[in-house]
Amino acid sequence: MPNKAKVITANILIIFGFLCLVSGVVMLFVARDVIFGIVSMFVTGVIALVVGGVFWKKSDHPMVEEPKVEKLVKQPKPKKYKPKKVKKPFMTEEEWRQQEEEDDEMMFIEEVVKDD
Repeated sequence: MPNKAKVITANILIIFGFLCLVSGVVMLFVARDVIFGIVSMFVTGVIALVVGGVFWKKSDHPMVEEPKVEKLVKQPKPKKYKPKKVKKPFMTEEEWRQQEEEDDEMMFIEEVVKDD
């Protein structure tokens, strides 16, 4: 038997096997009193699947090759160390003292205004 015929026969037998198994399950729920029919469906389905699988393996059908994907290896980038910048203080000591003096003066002015 040519390879193409083996592949077609294998496909038909595998499909028939699955249909027999499904029919057996349906008969199991619908017609429980026909035990011989249920067992026959299961046995026929298993035999068809086995024979179809054997034909499939013996057919020497061409396999579809998966495309080879070349993985790009990422090379680690050299770390560039940057020197830390010297942070300038927000306020110098003199500015801070002036600000405190102004705050004290404002508090004194507010107290005087509230008292009046």
